[in-house]
Amino acid sequence: MQAHIVPRFHLGRFATPPGRRGFVYLIEKRTGRTERVRVDRTCTAEDFYIIEDDAGNQDAVLEDMLQKVESYSALRIERLVANPREQPSERDRLTLAQYLVLTNMRTPRMREHLRWLSNTATLSHFRSTLEADPPWQRMRTAVFSEMSDEEAEEWRRDRLREIDEGKWEVEFPERYYVISTMQYLTDQAYVAAEMAWTIMRAPAGCEYVIGDHAVSMYDPTVGARGGSIGNALASSPHAETVLPLDRDVAACLSFDGEHEWNDVEVEPSVVQEMNLRTYAWAEHEIYGSSQARVVEVREYARDNASLAVKYRPRLGGLLMENDYPLGGGGHRRDQQVFVPPQRR
Repeated sequence: MQAHIVPRFHLGRFATPPGRRGFVYLIEKRTGRTERVRVDRTCTAEDFYIIEDDAGNQDAVLEDMLQKVESYSALRIERLVANPREQPSERDRLTLAQYLVLTNMRTPRMREHLRWLSNTATLSHFRSTLEADPPWQRMRTAVFSEMSDEEAEEWRRDRLREIDEGKWEVEFPERYYVISTMQYLTDQAYVAAEMAWTIMRAPAGCEYVIGDHAVSMYDPTVGARGGSIGNALASSPHAETVLPLDRDVAACLSFDGEHEWNDVEVEPSVVQEMNLRTYAWAEHEIYGSSQARVVEVREYARDNASLAVKYRPRLGGLLMENDYPLGGGGHRRDQQVFVPPQRR
């Protein structure tokens, strides 16, 4: 079953004519091919949010919940675009935050990344349990009580060796990833709601475009010595997150003032930069109201390749702090950084 990565109501705000049944112009990043397509027939991927039980029966309760979030968000975005400088209520602000986080998480890139984070953290925790004392002794008593001490120790050492050699993997039922993603969404939405929001309105003659990964993030500290290990809402005090809401309006979240709400008209150069970030974060395509708009963005990205590279996504790794007594004596105190695999 296919679902829209960017909801139809949202993509429709970049369409000509505007609306769910309007047309957007796409351009492929790799080839430069352009196409005029209907909103309801593009920017889709396999549906992630339908849960199956052990018998294979589908439960769309989460899908229904997400549709409600989209419905509320559509109304709030419409009011925000139509009423400059209107301050949203706390409830509306949280709705927008939920929608932004959901839009960031629902793409194939983020689904794979969240799955990797969950699996890697679980395997790392299991390894620590085998190595640390007293966690290993508790496992030994609860699970391997029938083994002799020599047999249990051999089993423990074999598992540690296999994990270190990359022979062990962790995999959960699909419904686990869906539910854990929803928990992550809730936590991150509260973070987003408390950040400073700047509503950036494009001047006459300028328009925003949107990508098949609609949210872009930029943090100048990523990769720097002592800096963040990857993009995130709160990766550092310098992090910025941008979501184009409409061809004329984009939202930028930052730490430039706690819980502030600003609504401003920006310079054409700001729109150009935000479109470049959108292009850098898109997986395959960007969308706009005309062929000229999307071609212009791609050409600017190709003419400014170093900037496009600067803005490309850098998904966060996993930092694990180890501080525990070892089962065979001694103490481990160090940090491990796990780097996510690169998507092809």
